[in-house]
Amino acid sequence: MPPVLGPYPVLALGENADSTRDAGYTTRSTVIPVEEPCSILDSQDARRPGQHSPPTGDSATPQDATPSTRYETAGMMAVVLLDSACSTTYSYVEYHAVLVWHSKSDEYDRFEILFSLRVKQNTPEICHSPDICTALATISEKDMVRRTLTPQPGTQRTRKRRQRRKKCQISRPPAVEESGDKQHVSVVEDKTSYAPQQFPNSMQHEMSAWPSTIRISDLFDPWAHWARAWSSTGTIYQSRICIQAKGRPGTGVFVNMIMPVACATSLMPINIPCDSETEFRLSFDETARICRPGTELINTMRQITALYVESSKSRYQGDEQDFVILLVPDQPHGTLGHWLNVNSGSEPALQVHARGISTDNMGIVHDSTRFNKPLIFRQWVLSPAGSNLDLRMECEQLAGSRRQLCRSPDEDLLPPARAKSTVVSAQTCTVDRLPFTQSIFGLFMPALLDTLERRLVAARLCETILGGIQFETLDHVVTALTTPYATPRSNYQRYEFFGDSVLKHLISCQVFFLHGNWQEHELTRSRDQLVQNHRLTRAALRIGLDAFIIDRRTSLRRYTVPLISEKSQHVPRGRDVSSKALADVIEALIGAAYVDGGLVLAQQCIKRLLPEIALQSLPPCLSFRPRLHSIPEHGVDHILKRALGYTFRNETLLEEALTHPSCGHPSTTGNYQRLEFLGDAVLDMVAVDHFVRHSTEIPQGQMTLIKHAVCNGNLLAFFCLEMGLWRFMLFKNPSIKTSQDSVFKRYLSLRGQISQSIKQGTQYPWQDLSELNPDKHFSDVIESLLGAIFVDSGCDLSACEMFLERICWSRYLQRILDVAMDVTHPKNAVQMLSKSLAVFSITRSKKEDGEAAYDCAVHVRDTQIAIVGGCSCRAEAEVKASNVAMGLLQNITLDSLISG
Repeated sequence: MPPVLGPYPVLALGENADSTRDAGYTTRSTVIPVEEPCSILDSQDARRPGQHSPPTGDSATPQDATPSTRYETAGMMAVVLLDSACSTTYSYVEYHAVLVWHSKSDEYDRFEILFSLRVKQNTPEICHSPDICTALATISEKDMVRRTLTPQPGTQRTRKRRQRRKKCQISRPPAVEESGDKQHVSVVEDKTSYAPQQFPNSMQHEMSAWPSTIRISDLFDPWAHWARAWSSTGTIYQSRICIQAKGRPGTGVFVNMIMPVACATSLMPINIPCDSETEFRLSFDETARICRPGTELINTMRQITALYVESSKSRYQGDEQDFVILLVPDQPHGTLGHWLNVNSGSEPALQVHARGISTDNMGIVHDSTRFNKPLIFRQWVLSPAGSNLDLRMECEQLAGSRRQLCRSPDEDLLPPARAKSTVVSAQTCTVDRLPFTQSIFGLFMPALLDTLERRLVAARLCETILGGIQFETLDHVVTALTTPYATPRSNYQRYEFFGDSVLKHLISCQVFFLHGNWQEHELTRSRDQLVQNHRLTRAALRIGLDAFIIDRRTSLRRYTVPLISEKSQHVPRGRDVSSKALADVIEALIGAAYVDGGLVLAQQCIKRLLPEIALQSLPPCLSFRPRLHSIPEHGVDHILKRALGYTFRNETLLEEALTHPSCGHPSTTGNYQRLEFLGDAVLDMVAVDHFVRHSTEIPQGQMTLIKHAVCNGNLLAFFCLEMGLWRFMLFKNPSIKTSQDSVFKRYLSLRGQISQSIKQGTQYPWQDLSELNPDKHFSDVIESLLGAIFVDSGCDLSACEMFLERICWSRYLQRILDVAMDVTHPKNAVQMLSKSLAVFSITRSKKEDGEAAYDCAVHVRDTQIAIVGGCSCRAEAEVKASNVAMGLLQNITLDSLISG
């Protein structure tokens, strides 16, 4: 505990006397509490919070006035005012040193100093901020001096600082802000609360977290818009629908769809699978504009629509017939009345038999003894005596076909089942006058209207928020708007995976090209701030995207045709959704645009959805500094170029891609870290392109596992060793050479096994790659070279693809996709087999030669199921122990293992 002056801790002058005396300063200490505003006090006149007193003596400003300042940090703060002799250039020089005291860690956090330089001709003035601990001065830009004096912490102190950084958020001074001819200069932070260079205004946003669920607008209802359009327009539209089974182009049922609004973009073919072998296709003709019929004809159309709706159901649905959409047979409107008279209603089965109606013209059969259950007629069964009293009908159940056509999206397609026939008495049955070949259209109406509704929502989004972005396939937008709850099998998860990589790639390129002097950590922080989920959530709410998110699960078996009387009185209500779902839909729409139209359409989508990012066209190349030396120094450029398979136009890029950070400070020499940042995004983008172009649709979870496997640092390091690219890396740290030699020895012993797994294996070589245990700079070289090729080629992803093909990365990824290779990490596989009961315990020890050794034990409850030792790294120990545990769990049941 430090010395205490009154109730507050303060640094004793003797504790830091050496450092201040060496700097040539005289010290004068004072104590300022954190929570209350106070003045900068002299140590001889320390007061409690709220008792303000101007400084006296040498510490006073020319006006003898000191501003009050509020300090907002987690602990106490002691301020030391250091006065030095005034220079000839400035009227006075003030050194404001700040030491931050954290009571939890029982130590001072950092030592900061700000030079406030006052030009002679300027009027001395001290500005202050009421919100944050900072000292401000009015100076010209050339006179601004910022410095941080931070003592090198010891091991224990470093550990405490890292722990404290996780537990509490330290207030950060604002960056340099310009206001007219003045500048506000903030105290410089140390590494504990490091602030990057000032970002553009478009990157400034609130960091407040969103709750898990938020209240958003109700889903846009296109039927409500159509219901109002029926009473406000004198023109209606018509499109002919053809229903036919795939593979049978010669047959089909034709129906006209009457609607009050033209929706040509939504009337694309709809595929409706019945079973695993049978699929129906609904195709639409071009929308034709027709004059609005009279009231009598409109009523006739509504009665015909009701006839289609009720024909395949067992009971009457109601008297309301003011349907939002009308469906009539494909024939002149003047004959619809006669058609309705002929086909409406039903008649007794005995009467139908007496008339001798053919099987093709038979309607749906309803058995009164089975609650009018609909049946499909097959043939008459005559009695041996030939009496009509014993006449029977052999029929098939219609429920099976309706169940398949109206199944939920998450239900599996069943194989074609053998028709179940039943024999019923003709005396208790009635037969619809509407032939079954016409009434079957009623089975397709739920799927037709549900699909049309979703497309109308997507079309409305494209017309409004997306600003007319032309999607070739509107179903991509529908999928991007659909949550997993609405349709578990076809939702935005795949497109969200694509959009995440596309957004990461484009934002990485933008910050890389716009900020040529930023280092990797600054680029990473800038990109992460731009693509954070809470930022995307806020953007979705700001543009009104929440009104188009489809999160309602529809039961097609209970689907009813929307009515004008209901929809015209529709009152929107709010709904609760996950805040992450809003961010996911943003990324899913970007992914849908990429799948539909490539990066060009994805960029247009980002500009519409995230205008604050101000996404710009990427420059073809960057102007890099002249080459400092040949590549590499021992003069084998031709060998390197042959290994790369790419000729650089700007070889300075190649030099930077091969320069390790140990060669010098980035501002003077340049290293591969910036290009490695860009190459990481390019690698993800190339992987996504493989997923999109693959012949079969890969689930989002599987794509995540595959990308994690192929972008694994150990695999990239193996390809770097295979191509010998690591030999051309420039470095100055002698330990890197020692490390490279060790990794190369392990590579020689494991090369055959890993190569065999990559070329012909059925499992991903997790264990062999973990035993390789390469240093990170091996994989960094691959990614930095990828970034350098991307920049040198003018942002051409195909050139990067050729490089990845040359090092065999692309071929291995394609092989994983073609053979559906299992790339699940062994540790994850053990957790799945043990139902997340497995616990991994890793211990570290030292061998006789001083090298570290790792042991790993796996326990399920209190039973140890695996143990390995003597591994060179944690990853190797985990993988080996997982493989042992997996072999045991695959041979015995989990219950017997726990009970035993």
